[in-house]
Amino acid sequence: TTSQHTAARLADYEVPAERIRVAEPGVTRAANPRGCDQSSQTGTPHILCVAHLSPRKAQHQLVEALENLKGVSWQCTLAGSDSRDPEYSQQVRRAIAEAGLEEPAWSQDRGWTRYTEETADTPEKTAGGWGVNLSTGSGELRYIRPVRNYYGYNGSYRGKQPAPVRDLKVLARISAMPTSSGKSSIAIEIDNSPSTYRWEIPFSAGESRFLITGNESEENQEEWTSDTFALVPDRETALSMEVIDRHVRLFSNEQLIAEIPLPESELSAGLKSAKGQTIRLQMNRCGGYVHQVQVFRDLHWTGNGNHAVTGPFQIDQGRYFVLGDNSPSSLDSRYWGSFSRSNLLGRGFVIFWPALPWRNESGFIR
Repeated sequence: TTSQHTAARLADYEVPAERIRVAEPGVTRAANPRGCDQSSQTGTPHILCVAHLSPRKAQHQLVEALENLKGVSWQCTLAGSDSRDPEYSQQVRRAIAEAGLEEPAWSQDRGWTRYTEETADTPEKTAGGWGVNLSTGSGELRYIRPVRNYYGYNGSYRGKQPAPVRDLKVLARISAMPTSSGKSSIAIEIDNSPSTYRWEIPFSAGESRFLITGNESEENQEEWTSDTFALVPDRETALSMEVIDRHVRLFSNEQLIAEIPLPESELSAGLKSAKGQTIRLQMNRCGGYVHQVQVFRDLHWTGNGNHAVTGPFQIDQGRYFVLGDNSPSSLDSRYWGSFSRSNLLGRGFVIFWPALPWRNESGFIR
């Protein structure tokens, strides 16, 4: 927080004193800044701006200033709610993108070309998508932003460790052609440390299969195969792979191809995120277009918190069970149980919390 007053208010809400730090506005140059090598005084400065996104906080002016530092190595984090003024939040995001300051989400090997609004000049090209030309080899697209296994609001809640969230989904819209040399395929990989889950998909004919690689107990476990599913050349297909509730589900154009229970050896996978844990889309001896790739996280209610439910909860026939969005501390059905249909009185129309002096998000639902 930026004031002693707010620190005192946080203490009123039982936030442990050791978790509160006051960083008052201004700059004090440290003799040996944190994050810098003390012997060489080199390193990447990290600029931290803690405030909700609003014109009053003027994050757009910070973006304008940072645009003049493109030739210098630095990192900036804007930490704060973007829901107070959604229109201004979009304005800041556009300013970051237009200034060329946004860290890319994806990196690609040679043979991949990303299209912009200007270069997507034919109907088959999609702005923000990729063209792929890998006639004799293979290459991959990698998601390079951090993929953490927990939500921020689960972190160290009242001294407890963050609850893991290991559910991920990747969706790719692809239209591609195999080469005449054969052995063309596409693969989707999701890391779930220490394992990697891999779905291999051939063109026209061949064996589609799902593998688990890198597990400490066993290498290259083949969990599923099918000779009835393959990609149709030059036809746009939406391929989806999701790791949810200890199952892997494979979809093509929203149709379920396979649901694969993870083996017992994977029950502890993903509890600790290894550095570099990521998602990959691989193309092998083929060419075409990747129109869109999306990454999703699952909703999650943690076992940490005031009203956590760590075991199964039985919901009787005709009863309702509701969950709040703040997993550690929501007063929801985990606290007061299920209820009957007669208790549903109407539609929700107002948000009443948080209504704190430094974070007031109460108001009518639009």
